[in-house]
Amino acid sequence: MPCALFRGEGEAETGLPSPFFEFDDFEFDDEDEKGSRLMTKPTIFVTRRWPAAAEEALAAHFDVTLNEDDRPLTKDELAEGFASHDVAAPTVSDVIDDEVVRAGGVGRCRMIANYGVGVNHIDLSAAASHGITVSNTPGVLTDATADLTLTLMLMLCRRAGEGERELRAGEW
Repeated sequence: MPCALFRGEGEAETGLPSPFFEFDDFEFDDEDEKGSRLMTKPTIFVTRRWPAAAEEALAAHFDVTLNEDDRPLTKDELAEGFASHDVAAPTVSDVIDDEVVRAGGVGRCRMIANYGVGVNHIDLSAAASHGITVSNTPGVLTDATADLTLTLMLMLCRRAGEGERELRAGEW
């Protein structure tokens, strides 16, 4: 079942602009009786469980493969997932090295959509050499980092750590 019927210069039947991905990134399954191109949803490989709302949002736009067991995947499992999906969505706990990226580059993977801010677990050079786009979620931790920084500053100024230890030891 197609996710959208595309006409002309990438305008969807809904009147919305074309999707994030270029048309050439995916194969079109068929044409309808009017000659419009039909496209199935792109596939996404999610390496760990995400919040339910995020998984539901993914399902609205992608054919989603989830790691139902929510366990760390082996390198071979990661490589297979990258090779067989249009998008791979790892987390910071997954090691996405040259071997995994290469499997994706030779296979179907065109984007690594990292669920996290850091990308130090992804071989960015390998991704670039295979033409795979890498994204992350910049800015999502800015407020939390600021909150923790101010908390630690207040704890230091008010000697809260020392007071907490005295309270737990029954010395207050």
